[in-house]
Amino acid sequence: MQDQLVFVYGTLRRGESNNRCFGDSEYMFEAVTEGQYVISGNGIPFVCLPSEGNSHAGRIVGDVYRVTKQAVMDRLDALEGHPNCYERKLIPLNGGLTAWMYHHDAGNSRSLPPNEDGDHIFPKNRRG
Repeated sequence: MQDQLVFVYGTLRRGESNNRCFGDSEYMFEAVTEGQYVISGNGIPFVCLPSEGNSHAGRIVGDVYRVTKQAVMDRLDALEGHPNCYERKLIPLNGGLTAWMYHHDAGNSRSLPPNEDGDHIFPKNRRG
């Protein structure tokens, strides 16, 4: 398998409950999406593509990992329910990089507002 960069924003981030799914994958750095997205969710965040007129769209702040093993990608896909629940999509990040990100298209009626910089940073260990 060719090395893959994976961008995560919720329970897969460092220090969060599902981070163990990365195994010995290398944490690279914190990054920000180039595109505008909406974070929704009640306790467990998920990213949606913004609908027209949604004022809660913003960049997403998250962690980037280098994944070198197919078993890790398979474990992440299983956790996220790809492709039936979440979709894994290549997205542009700051610095000209591209990484996989899981997103959900279930709508964004309960979207969370971005911070004052226009960025979404899901607070660590926030549940409910």
